Parts: sequence; structure tokens; C-alpha cells
Amino acid sequence: MKIAVIDDDIIILKIIENFITKYADENNIAVTIDSFSGGMEFLEIFDKGSYDVVFMDVYMTELNGVQTSLELRKTDNDCRIVFITASDTHMLDAFSCHAFDYIMKPVSKERIFKVMDELLKTMPSAQRILELNKGKAKLRLSLSKITSILSSGHYVNIRTIGGESYSIRMTFSDIMGMIADDKRFLSVNKGIVVNMEHISEITDGACILANGESYPLKVRDKRAILAVWEEFSAL
Repeated sequence: MKIAVIDDDIIILKIIENFITKYADENNIAVTIDSFSGGMEFLEIFDKGSYDVVFMDVYMTELNGVQTSLELRKTDNDCRIVFITASDTHMLDAFSCHAFDYIMKPVSKERIFKVMDELLKTMPSAQRILELNKGKAKLRLSLSKITSILSSGHYVNIRTIGGESYSIRMTFSDIMGMIADDKRFLSVNKGIVVNMEHISEITDGACILANGESYPLKVRDKRAILAVWEEFSAL
């Protein structure tokens, strides 16, 4: 999740950053946070798709939060805007900017966490992190970057869109339990699971991914596998 925080009060800026970082750590969410001390500074680098969420102070010198948001909306209608303010005076203006939420100061951890919970409900689960033990080290992989997971004896082999391959000592059933609630992962054969976001095509005998990976299809389950993929692709 790409997040921008805009506030001309450096203390509040840091408080919001810290709460978001803490939330991400506790929920295994990958986030990048960029901070800005004003609307003009932000708009100088902003482009459509630059950020998923913007936490925006309403009362700022030079260019206030509502003005900044109206400029943002000229190029990006998808970015979620969360206003931060000491007064509800500009509540109607916030709605005119299609704001996602409105947080009153003083900003609390509980309020930031609640907004983050609500944001995640409206966004794809692409930012989830899989944390695994690799020897004495911790391996953290974004689920969105995983293309396939393969069973290999007492190990699982995890492949990613960057071409990396990680061999982890754990059972296949254990790692399936870790991603059971993520609808992107589809079993195409015994011991073979693929991320449907990366499927290029499904033929009579194979599941082919966009990066060229090809896996044999369980032929008798082809119709059911194809139906699940087609439903996912239509979302």
C-alpha cells in the first residue's frame, strides 16, 4: 500500500507515520510512506496512481487540504483521501472531494487503526505479506509477487515474478493453511498452487503463467479449475 501523509505540523506528521507503520507491522501489510509538509510540495510530484491512500491535513498554509484534494481529483479518482483536522467545519467540502474518511485531532492510534481496517476492506489483498523461517533468517514475501508454490518432499518451493525461487523446509499443508483465506491461490494439480493474478492461459493440459512458468493441469478437474479462474478474472 502506497501512502502519502501531508501535514505542516511535523509532530503530527510523525505521529501518523508511526501509527501507520505500527499497524502495518502488526498486520503483515507492506506499506511505503512518503511525508509532505504542504499541498504544493505534494502536488509537484503527484501523478495518477502515485498513491493508494493520502492522509491529508485540512488546515495548511499556502494550499489547504481541500484545495489540494480538488487538484488531486483532476487526475486521480481512485486514490483514497483521509482528512485530518481539528474542526468539522469543512465536512461538506470533504465529501465534495469524495473523501474516504475524516479523522479529528488529536489523532489516536485507535482511530488510525480503524481507518486502516476500513481501507483494507476496500482494497485488493495484494499487499499481504507471507513471513517464513528460512534457516535462522526471516523471509518476508509479498503474496502479490508469488507466482506459484510447489510441494517438494519435506520442502516447499516458492517462485516469484522476479524469477526468484525459495526452498523452505515446511509441509505443503502448513503453507496452504497460511494462505487459505487468500482467494488468488488456486490448486491446479497435486502439490501445485498458482497465483491466478499471473495466469496467462489454461489449455487442455497445462496452466501457463505470464512469466512462462507452465504446470500440468489435473485433467479431470479442468472444468472446475477453469470456472474458478474465469470468475476471478471477471472481478
